Amino acid sequence: MPLPAPTPSVPNSTTWNVSGGGGYTGNASGIPAVSGAASGLGTLDSSGPWFIETQSMEVEYFRYPRMSRARLSNADFALSGFVPAVNVVSGYQYHTALAAKINVTYTATKSYDRYTTSSYTQPQKFTVYPASADANGISYGTLVTGTLGPGGSIKTTQKYFNRRPWDNSDFTASQAEEVYTYYCVASGVYINQPDIWNQYSVFMGYEWNIFPELSPRSNLTEWDIFNGGYAVKSGAYAAADDTTQDVFDLLDGLGVAVQTGANLYHWSYYDAATNPLGYMPRAGKQIVHYDINRHDYS
Repeated sequence: MPLPAPTPSVPNSTTWNVSGGGGYTGNASGIPAVSGAASGLGTLDSSGPWFIETQSMEVEYFRYPRMSRARLSNADFALSGFVPAVNVVSGYQYHTALAAKINVTYTATKSYDRYTTSSYTQPQKFTVYPASADANGISYGTLVTGTLGPGGSIKTTQKYFNRRPWDNSDFTASQAEEVYTYYCVASGVYINQPDIWNQYSVFMGYEWNIFPELSPRSNLTEWDIFNGGYAVKSGAYAAADDTTQDVFDLLDGLGVAVQTGANLYHWSYYDAATNPLGYMPRAGKQIVHYDINRHDYS
């Protein structure tokens, strides 16, 4: 009889700050310290105009496997028992990596509000909310403090904020985009990214294409994930292999991607004739003023 399915455990979540310290940090990630005297502005008009800039990013992520399938031979079959002789199709897992959904915002405004300092800057800070188990309820050991785990989210808990006197070369802007690090096309039909979120069989590799029960794996015609995924780990995954550097690399890597508009996807960008993979259009969609040097990891 078939082996029983693993019993899912309830994923327990914890929280830890990526950025240390309370209040506002000067000289973090190249960000200048807060300037201006609270007592007055001298000859500067406190009502501006001011250039005010903000940025924020939220990330949801999950770890997926990449596997090669073990080949069958005549020796795997018999006149009785299971066909093939083992009831679990075997394979070799050569690495795991992260897929992600990103929501990013950027604003630049002109303000005439009154302030008591000549300028003000605060860096962007983050908090990680990792799950202790994957989508199937399986855990992989105790999470290391400050790491990502098999899935979870990262939220901006303090937006980057910069205010200074308005300059004639300044501009106004407001951008908000939602993008993913992967796309999937099955039999010529574009699959919306949320429909394959946490669907490990889609991400395992093309050798698993022969199993029709792994839909849409069975009719997959094209699939990709940007740069082979983030935070790649060789072999089987264990929570002990995660590092805090993975968090920094993920946030900075995604920050560069949204700034350049490179290798990010969304079903709303899909067009059968002009954009069959649903790439993030670089003209007008990339957040060109998003800057990872504003990330505070102190």
